[in-house]
Amino acid sequence: MSTESLLTKLSKDIALSSDWARNQENIIKFEKPNISPDIFDAILRYIYNGTIELEDKELSNILDLLCAADELMIDELLDYVQTYLIQNKLRWIDDNLIEILNITTSRTTFTILKNFCLEEITLLNPSIFESETFLNMDESSLVALLERDDLGMSEPELWDCVLKWGITNTPSLSYNKNIISNNNNLISRDYNDYEWTSEDFDALKKTLKNCIPLIRFFHISPDEFYTKIKPYSKIISKELLKDIINYQFTDPSNYNILPPRKCNIQIDSKLLNPKQAAVIASWINDSHELHSSKSIPYTFKLLYRASVDNPSLFHEKCDNVGPTIVIVKIRDNNCLVGGYNSLDISWKRSWFNSSRGSKECFIFSMDSFINPTTLDNNVKLSKVKTEYKNYSIYDHPWDGICFGTGPDLWVNTKPSNPIGYTIKKCYQSSIMKSDTFYWEDWEVFSVQSSS
Repeated sequence: MSTESLLTKLSKDIALSSDWARNQENIIKFEKPNISPDIFDAILRYIYNGTIELEDKELSNILDLLCAADELMIDELLDYVQTYLIQNKLRWIDDNLIEILNITTSRTTFTILKNFCLEEITLLNPSIFESETFLNMDESSLVALLERDDLGMSEPELWDCVLKWGITNTPSLSYNKNIISNNNNLISRDYNDYEWTSEDFDALKKTLKNCIPLIRFFHISPDEFYTKIKPYSKIISKELLKDIINYQFTDPSNYNILPPRKCNIQIDSKLLNPKQAAVIASWINDSHELHSSKSIPYTFKLLYRASVDNPSLFHEKCDNVGPTIVIVKIRDNNCLVGGYNSLDISWKRSWFNSSRGSKECFIFSMDSFINPTTLDNNVKLSKVKTEYKNYSIYDHPWDGICFGTGPDLWVNTKPSNPIGYTIKKCYQSSIMKSDTFYWEDWEVFSVQSSS
């Protein structure tokens, strides 16, 4: 939008906002005490120059700028600031997901940031739902989450979380904190243990009035319904209870119900969350355009988990299975290291040549705060050097997972000596500051195309 059209739009908005701006002797006088002079000066510079500098601004000032752009109805600036936060302040967003979601759901114009926060939560669950900040979520934020189909939680688990939120946010339930702190599996015991009154149920029903219709009770088994839902049946309408019972004991095809929730990215891992899996998939696909909220074009099938499987089974489970991904959890920190082996023979050792590989192989390190569009300090991707592509996979004399002859990444399979090395040689860059590490656990997945 040109400067002239921006000024025209702003003038029209001012004309409709006589409570905070007025024309006094052909001079427009603003009275917006919640917009600081510095913020308004930045907005004026944007209107006249079409640019704004955010790199050196404090996060609190960027949020103030976002709110000011909302109040002044400058749509282009709103979109720009939201996009900037997503691309450049992802760690801060992930650290404050609930708080930011609460802000965005209170303002209809913060759609870009709101949708991103919702997608991040669906990819990071259930950790978000188990956090203390979840209990501080606004009702509008919780409703926005419950409306989604891609929450990777079972409906009984989600019911537990919603019930816990409802009890916490019902002031008249004076003993709610005692219930929550002493019984994480909140509804597995008889509610009579807590001496609930009719007034208690009515208060909880009022708190959850907009949430209960969004729980997909029809996808809860009869056994789970009996143990988890029945003790709190008084907060569910009689009509809904009747439909749930009839659905279980009559022809389900008579009911038009929502599908079961299903996370777009599903992976049987103790180490990887869906967000991390999506970023690794984008590297395999040699594309950084794949956003972490999208379904990925691969299926990661668990083959081996060091904490469960005997080391003698490694080759039996991981040889000749096609391309594989290795994920290693470093002991005593949140770092993950790993690599992609694109070979069809996987980890089968060769009788003739200890080195082999292809240009598609890579190694990496990461933690949970990762942006799929940029490689920052929390993500290190290292591709094999062209001249060493035939050495990307190496049969280490001590066996185990080995990328490159450095070894650029080697993991000892024996839990009695959980050591590993990352010594740069065949790959473009180091993935760790230290050459030696000790692992807590590691997993191997086959990588299969979803198409």
